[in-house]
Amino acid sequence: MTSYIIHTKPKEGSYLIVAFPTVGYISILAVNYLIHKKLVKEVGYIDLEVPEQLAVIDEGKITYPIRIFEGEHGIFVTTQFPVDLKFVKEITDTIVDIYNKTKSKAIITLDAINAAEEKKESGLFYVANKFDVNIKGATSLSEGVMLGLNASIALEARKKGLPFLALMAETHTSIPDGDAASKLIDGLNQITKINVDTAELVEEYKTVLSSLNKLIERAKSTQEKKSEMYG
Repeated sequence: MTSYIIHTKPKEGSYLIVAFPTVGYISILAVNYLIHKKLVKEVGYIDLEVPEQLAVIDEGKITYPIRIFEGEHGIFVTTQFPVDLKFVKEITDTIVDIYNKTKSKAIITLDAINAAEEKKESGLFYVANKFDVNIKGATSLSEGVMLGLNASIALEARKKGLPFLALMAETHTSIPDGDAASKLIDGLNQITKINVDTAELVEEYKTVLSSLNKLIERAKSTQEKKSEMYG
């Protein structure tokens, strides 16, 4: 059973933005940058009631791995850890419930496209349903495949007729890609008016994500040890 808590009453008409791990970790890098800049604040969490729970320690506080943040024009749902496929339906239903309860304007997922080779500049693409898109420099994706949680949310939004937008930036690497993450933020800037300069992100993303990388490696190491013990 999945539950969630939001400690404040979000502003009606905000966008509900979902950022779960992607290729290059660009979605969570983008949101972590907004957290780092103190443009969003933690207001709640989603609790997946599973036997092997993970806890996040952030600035000395113990919190849940799937956290809810709020900014001036958006509610952000994010996690640093990959989600097991068996929980995708539960999380999708929770996202839709949050959308309805908060009377959000639309659901936006942050995603990545795996480019075949390195490019000088990452491209920005989108797929929309009942969403009037006007993003300078972004291209409508005419064909391709969505996977995992974002695909589940996209299909559920289509099924229920909800306004939905998937923002996708190109990345050629599996390591945190600051340039691609900055493209996602630039796209969000045009929609939500976050108004944050991403130049610093491109230059300093390795520093911003150093703690995140350690957490990811620790999580992987823990999972591998458990597999060795119980495999």
